[in-house]
Amino acid sequence: MKGLNLLERIPTSRWTQSVISRPLFEATPSKTIYSEGSLRVKIYEAHEAPAIGQVIVFPSLINRPYVLDLGRGRSLIGALVRAGLEVILMDWGSPEDSERDLGLEGLLSGRLKRALDTVHAHSEFEKDDARPRTLLGHCLGGNLALLFAAQENLRSDPLKIDGLILLTTPIDTANTALLNTWFQTPEWDAERFAQSFQTIPWPLLQLTFQMLRPTMTPKRWWMFATRLTEKDFRESWLQMELWSNDNISFSSELFRDLLIPLYRENAMMNAAAKGPGKEALKPLWRNPSKLTLPIFSLAAIDDHIVPIESTRALKEALPLALHEFYEQKGGHIGALLSKRTRESLWKDMIRFASTGGAKNQTSASAQAAPAKNSYRTDPELRANQSQKSAATSVEA
Repeated sequence: MKGLNLLERIPTSRWTQSVISRPLFEATPSKTIYSEGSLRVKIYEAHEAPAIGQVIVFPSLINRPYVLDLGRGRSLIGALVRAGLEVILMDWGSPEDSERDLGLEGLLSGRLKRALDTVHAHSEFEKDDARPRTLLGHCLGGNLALLFAAQENLRSDPLKIDGLILLTTPIDTANTALLNTWFQTPEWDAERFAQSFQTIPWPLLQLTFQMLRPTMTPKRWWMFATRLTEKDFRESWLQMELWSNDNISFSSELFRDLLIPLYRENAMMNAAAKGPGKEALKPLWRNPSKLTLPIFSLAAIDDHIVPIESTRALKEALPLALHEFYEQKGGHIGALLSKRTRESLWKDMIRFASTGGAKNQTSASAQAAPAKNSYRTDPELRANQSQKSAATSVEA
């Protein structure tokens, strides 16, 4: 049973068959083309050949990546491949105890580099293909995408990357969000905490997030009970409930290399700052501020995990990049999967990945003019709380 995700452990019963009229998850067809340790690399071929672009997906490191491929019209990966894009997914898996020493440098320059070198043998894209290649990072996967792109930018023979898509990615952790406050408590020794484990156990990580909003779980179940007869809501709720309880453990060395600098030292912001904070950072963290790539980013208005001011700081952290920034109502997952997002924002995301982002715009015009389909901003949404997305209330 060890190593199987929750989907592989769901029993078939009369109850599930009565509540769910068809398979709850409808994954987009893919094939695994590389594995190393807990990492599995999957390729999703574009619906039509030749593909118009390639998207390399770095999912979050805390939950399993199938939240990006839920099916039933709620699959971001499915929308990308239907639009003619080839998708490469980095499925991090749940690290074994033997991977406790896998740190950030080993992941980015070792394991990821080897994986992407192998991808070219199975993909229709070459390393320096003229068609656009985009890195898409979700939550902490966005931080990995930034760090990886910055490293490639310094190589003599880099992987050609045309743009970045960052979805609810933490950038500035100098705010009063509860998760940041806990992490930055002076009395807590984060280094000693990491050294206490081979891998950080997933139940401990899950409990931490549940404690951010202790009343959320009973509220979710109350909403489920009151709307049980609504088929679409019921099936969407079950998807999110299963996914949000399907967590993975965390490499203790990666905890030290990624989470401590990000949350304890505010490394993403200090890298762009002038002063002593920058010199104290490891070289790996200083590089993203130099990126000039087009960046498409999404911030969630009601995100209690990555508050909107954290994501909004991306423009300051990467001052040389061309930014296309969106604020969407909903929480950490709701803003990505809500009906409004699927019908509008996903189209902009596909356009960005299909055209190489904003590379044909001048920096001045890109910064001065908002995107044609950009969304209402924080104050406008806060003025009308009754319009909050239903997905906000049922998300993880």
